[in-house]
Parts: sequence; structure tokens; C-alpha cells
Amino acid sequence: FIITIARNANNISNYKNTHNLLDIKKFVMDIDLNLLKRLARDEVIRHIETGHLEKDLIIESSLINPLERIIGISQLKERGISKIFKLNLINSSKSKYLIYIISTDTESLKTVINHIKCDLKNDIYRNRLLLFYPGKNIITDYLLETEGVIGEVTVEELVLNFIPLESDVLSMEYPLAFRQLFVDRSFIPLSSVARALMNLQSIYGEIPSVYTIGNYSFKLVEMWRKTMHGSL
Repeated sequence: FIITIARNANNISNYKNTHNLLDIKKFVMDIDLNLLKRLARDEVIRHIETGHLEKDLIIESSLINPLERIIGISQLKERGISKIFKLNLINSSKSKYLIYIISTDTESLKTVINHIKCDLKNDIYRNRLLLFYPGKNIITDYLLETEGVIGEVTVEELVLNFIPLESDVLSMEYPLAFRQLFVDRSFIPLSSVARALMNLQSIYGEIPSVYTIGNYSFKLVEMWRKTMHGSL
């Protein structure tokens, strides 16, 4: 999935007539993509700054790199994160307040559910915040409810949108997208990208020209336009 951002229609026309990477970078050099990084960092901080002085962060391994791109360990510790753990079958944290960051991967959610059930079985009571990136869906809600743990955890969405990888490269860092689209035949990733595009436009202005390659990219544009008209 590729986005080209240019300042005006003339720049877009020039881009279509060139294959020079330096020219492409020239078109976007005046756009402050670091603003996206700052907004993503603010979104993380908003969730982790709670009234609890100390808490532990448990994060799905596939999301560690995206998180490191937007916020450092020192910044997390300044806001009360005591220890950081990878999400594993066994919960090693002793903290009374846990913050989980996971994708919508079913196995990851089942691991969190098992953590909660193990705590309850051993009469361990904690405050828990579960953050889904890029957002929750009907399946995550269903699993939490049917497993009987919906009341044991606060569920929220971690909306980071696009993360700058380079001065002219944006990524959602959504590792499940390929499997969900081509194996599960689910449109969940497309709705997340459509929402991210809306937020991108709210920051930098309207994207004047859109080119699609493939059925899923065409479907994405349809969903994006529906979102713009408030019908999605």
C-alpha cells in the first residue's frame, strides 16, 4: 500500500512523468511527517498516563518495533511504566496494574484471557487496560464476552494511524493485514486503513488524486469515500 503526497496538482503531474527518487522526495520534503510521529506518541501517552503510579506494560512481539519508532523506553518509564514484557503464555508481572497492547490476533487475545483467568483462579486481582491496535472488532468483543472476562478488563483502541519509517515512507505496521485479507477474506484491515487515510487528510488536507492497483485497493477507496460521507 503506497501513498504519494504532493502539495498541488502540478506536483502530481510532475510525479507521474518522472522515475527519479530524488524528485519524489523533493515533492514531500516540505511536509512534516514527524507530526504523525508526535501524534502517535501523544496517543500512547494518553492511554498509559493513568492515576496509578506504577504499572507494567505487556506487548505483543509484532508490535514492539512500531512502538519503539514512536516512543522511547525512558519516556514510558517517566509516565509510570515500571517493567515491559513480551506477551507470553505465562504472565511474569507482579504489578497490580497491567497495560496490554495487542493486535486483533485471536491467539494473542486468548493469551490475555488466560492471564486473567489464571489470576482469578489464584485470587489475584489487578486493574487491566487492554489496548487493541489498530482497533477492536466484533470478534474481539465476542471472545471477551463469551470467555466471561469482559468485566475484568478495560478495553480501548490504540489508534496510531500511519507511522513514518523514512522522510517519505509511511506505514501502518499492521502485521496481520496480509493474513486477514488473503486467508481470512476479512475487510477489517481495509476499514482501519480507510480511517487512517481520513485522519491523514484532516492533518495535511485533501488527497487530490488516487490511483489503485488490485481489487483490495479499489475496495479500500470505496470504503474511504463512504467514510468521508459518514456512511461507514
